[in-house]
Amino acid sequence: MTREELIGDIRESLLREVVLSNAEQLNQLPIMLKGFDYLEDKVELISSITRCEVVKSEEVKVRKTDIEGSKILVYYEIPSLTIVAWSKETKRLRITLVMKGLVAIPDIDQYNWYGIDFTDMSKEELLENKSLVYILETSYEKVECDDMRFMD
Repeated sequence: MTREELIGDIRESLLREVVLSNAEQLNQLPIMLKGFDYLEDKVELISSITRCEVVKSEEVKVRKTDIEGSKILVYYEIPSLTIVAWSKETKRLRITLVMKGLVAIPDIDQYNWYGIDFTDMSKEELLENKSLVYILETSYEKVECDDMRFMD
């Protein structure tokens, strides 16, 4: 299997779920909201968030791939990623952004990539295989944040 075939096979399955699940991690909120100083209670608000969920995203765009030793480096971008942050089952923030990053897929010559069909797996099954994708860099650009506490 060539690296282009491998990336094509996992781009909208394993790679997508691993990258999106990283964006849902609570430790990513302060990074996403770094420039939003107009949120007067930003620190308190962020600390009250109990979960984040990606509710909408476009497909993963592979910008470039490189081979480094026995691993593939994948530079990706996901435009229009929308995340909702919840506190006590109440929506608090809606964040829309462009996510860019770099992941590594190790052991391309050692792992039996033909042995698993990632396209037939559920999100939970895909995330059981997240050790096959290492997130090396993540950045958030064109970030827009709606404070949903004031939208009712």
